[in-house]
Amino acid sequence: MKKKANIKNIALLEIAFLIYSLSSLCSKWAVYNAQSIWHTLFFYGLSLCMLGIYAIIWQQVLKRMELTVAFSNKGITIVWGILFGMIFFQEKITIGMIIGSVLVIAGIVFMMKEKENQER
Repeated sequence: MKKKANIKNIALLEIAFLIYSLSSLCSKWAVYNAQSIWHTLFFYGLSLCMLGIYAIIWQQVLKRMELTVAFSNKGITIVWGILFGMIFFQEKITIGMIIGSVLVIAGIVFMMKEKENQER
């Protein structure tokens, strides 16, 4: 069976990275809003659960896609992190963050196009 980066597999990959980014958000939330030890433990526990879900999805992705393609897309977590920081923690988005995000996305697109061309 040939591993392909079709739309379904890419969507599964992006869902995995969204969950991975949400686990980081929970960890940050545990520290940022540390109201009590139970609050902190809840968010760290939630983060750990999300990492478990991410690991299961990641293994399913690797069954369907090549590691180089899947791992090259991991850079999208930087973009998710910037967006979550802005939405949940009112962090400022700088021009450097925007340029970096554009470069990350351009690299992902370049890698996907290159793999697609190699498969032809």
